[in-house]
Amino acid sequence: MKMQHSIIAMLCGLIFCTTAYPKDQTEIVVQGFDPGQATTADIQEKRMIQAVEKAAANNSQALFHRSNNPSSGNPNGAITLVEFFDYNCSHCVTMDPLIQSLAQANPNLRVIYKEFPIRGSVSNYAARAALAANLQGKFLSLHSAMMRADNLSDEKINDIAKSLNIDVEKLKSEMSSKTIEQEINENYQLAQRLGITATPAIFVAKTTSSPADTIIFFPGEVDRQSLQMAVNQVK
Repeated sequence: MKMQHSIIAMLCGLIFCTTAYPKDQTEIVVQGFDPGQATTADIQEKRMIQAVEKAAANNSQALFHRSNNPSSGNPNGAITLVEFFDYNCSHCVTMDPLIQSLAQANPNLRVIYKEFPIRGSVSNYAARAALAANLQGKFLSLHSAMMRADNLSDEKINDIAKSLNIDVEKLKSEMSSKTIEQEINENYQLAQRLGITATPAIFVAKTTSSPADTIIFFPGEVDRQSLQMAVNQVK
């Protein structure tokens, strides 16, 4: 627990809930990027996006194929969307119904959820509760309910879980397990390798992605149309 708390403290000092970024970025060409009119900030952002996408290609196994990560959509889908998120990030809250509707509209899409609690102790409690609910087969119901809830607290999370017929005592016991602690730490470590510095952070690629395939990275809130364009692009 000491290691996990120290990682949280470090990340909370460095990472924040982001505002929206430009949309439709790809690995080689950032759509809408005009070198002739680009500012220094535009160029820096383009380089950041390309660096993250390159790192994603080099870490595709950990990004797309960790069996312990919660998921929704088609478990055998040929396209995968991965989201790093925090329950106390307002932009993540906005993105959640968009991602779920995207999965409903695209039967070949698999969604992978990377718990990335970077906004304090309640975020950490919520992430652990969601992962523990996953062990009871109730991840998506608790995840969605927490995303819709205002002013989350440990007690409120417990009440939400109880209202969903989740075994709260079992939930609390499993929240502190080494399995869940390891999963969250693995997400932190992967985020560090990828160079992710905010939430939400969304990746779209073929499920069987290799370093040669396109991986599209959205660093922040993005609209539904742009997500659909990304799904279409990587088919």
